[in-house]
Amino acid sequence: MKNIELYSAEKVDKLVWPDTYRQITEDSPALSILTDFKLHEPLVIDASTKAMDAERMMINAHVRLKLVVDHNNVFLGIISLDDLSEQEIMKKVAAGYDRSYLMVTDLMKPKQSLRVFDYSELAFASVRDVINTMGNFGQPFCLVVDRSRHHIRGIISASEITRKLNIPFYVQELPSFGEMVEVLSHH
Repeated sequence: MKNIELYSAEKVDKLVWPDTYRQITEDSPALSILTDFKLHEPLVIDASTKAMDAERMMINAHVRLKLVVDHNNVFLGIISLDDLSEQEIMKKVAAGYDRSYLMVTDLMKPKQSLRVFDYSELAFASVRDVINTMGNFGQPFCLVVDRSRHHIRGIISASEITRKLNIPFYVQELPSFGEMVEVLSHH
């Protein structure tokens, strides 16, 4: 057995952060901005969670987005803090839901409605390509899938791109066809 010396932490005061040593630009490989679930555990929430509890848990954890899974960890959709907003809850209440019984599944974006990147295509793309695609499609986040294995490999978010590149990148979600019809019918 080898003896390892322990030293005083008295003169140590700065943390090392990965982004300090990794320069990411718009020309960097797209995979450099991927939160890869092979390296980082996905943030999930159980489908049976009440919406009010989910909002509180996400705020307390400083998390804006979670993957919704059932009791077998089967992916069902995504819930964001925006989906849990007072405005979205009031829409459901107006449609006849009881506020106290709203579940994350009542407010989430189901997987059928999501647009995703393919991991193998991202391997040949740049951060700029991702920014353009997400901006053009109004996607503030995008799952990355391995289509050949039917796996969700990771996620890319506009807020993470902003943080890593230190540039403003705001994505306005495009309205759904139903939302556009509703707005037009009131004019």
